[in-house]
Amino acid sequence: MEGASKVFDHVTHNFIYGMKCQTQALSDGKGCYPIDFSIHREKGKKKDYCLTLKQRKEQFKEKRNAKNPDYARKAECDESKLEMARRMLCHAVGHGINFKYVLADSWFTCESLIQAVRELCGGSVHYIGLAKMNPKLRYQTSKSKRPQNIHELIVRYERTTSCYCRKYKCKYIQLHAKLGEQPVRIFIIKYGRSTHWKVLLTTDTSMNFVRAFELYERRWDIEVIFKECRGYLGLGKCQSRSYNAQIADTTLCFMMYQMLSLAKRFSEYETLGALFRSERDRLQVLTLWSRTLEEVRHLLEVLSREAGVDLLTCLSTVAARQTADFSTKVWAHLLCDSDDYAMPDLN
Repeated sequence: MEGASKVFDHVTHNFIYGMKCQTQALSDGKGCYPIDFSIHREKGKKKDYCLTLKQRKEQFKEKRNAKNPDYARKAECDESKLEMARRMLCHAVGHGINFKYVLADSWFTCESLIQAVRELCGGSVHYIGLAKMNPKLRYQTSKSKRPQNIHELIVRYERTTSCYCRKYKCKYIQLHAKLGEQPVRIFIIKYGRSTHWKVLLTTDTSMNFVRAFELYERRWDIEVIFKECRGYLGLGKCQSRSYNAQIADTTLCFMMYQMLSLAKRFSEYETLGALFRSERDRLQVLTLWSRTLEEVRHLLEVLSREAGVDLLTCLSTVAARQTADFSTKVWAHLLCDSDDYAMPDLN
């Protein structure tokens, strides 16, 4: 198959032939929708994709025109996953997709990606993610003269600054630090009687532990997307050898998932209450506008009776007059027809 290499399977913990799908999803707390993806292969230590010379020669290859979109798509196969994550975020912002936080697992947490996230939308987007317990990953705190790794921070602050969260039954250490030049808030977490620590960090230094924990929980939704797409929509089961066909199959699968998720949301999650609340403000504005229109009409009727003129004839004349400006004609039309409660756009 074109673009295939040996990749590590986290389910079987073995190396298998295949490709990796990196996906970007948008979550609003009620639903999670895949909006972008890229398919990658692993180069391996010897840069031979863990394939023999014979396998590389016999591997299916398709000729592409450099001017066609599939040429750029195929080039993504050998791009860095961190670089593609940065491109996906910029692509989402460029298409008007608004978000406040970027959630990622420990593999993506590094200085370059965090810096790229903070540059989005003028610095209004923050990063929340797990970090590896890597001794080479060092943080500079205000109380230390040199950067320290997570193990050194645990030894130094566990007895003095650790807290207990009853809601999630875990112990955590909250620290302000810098990762490179980026200020971050670190939560070093230990669950129950476990002896292993986890590191959760965010660039939003005003965020408390519970808020950061609850926001990061939403990242699990993307794992649900993969499970449901593989189990019900046939993700990854395309039998074609063409890389283009694999891209098309994944695209159709995610499009189908989006439609099914939206249908489920409208039919189950927001049947009455949520849909009503989302439309309530707009309906209140229209109700207020209709009442205001009725009061204005009543006032004009009183004045017209005192002046001895017919209000409807006067308004019809104004609406038909060629010299009247646009806003005057709109008001005259609305006052003539009391059942028309649509708010005019006078701009």
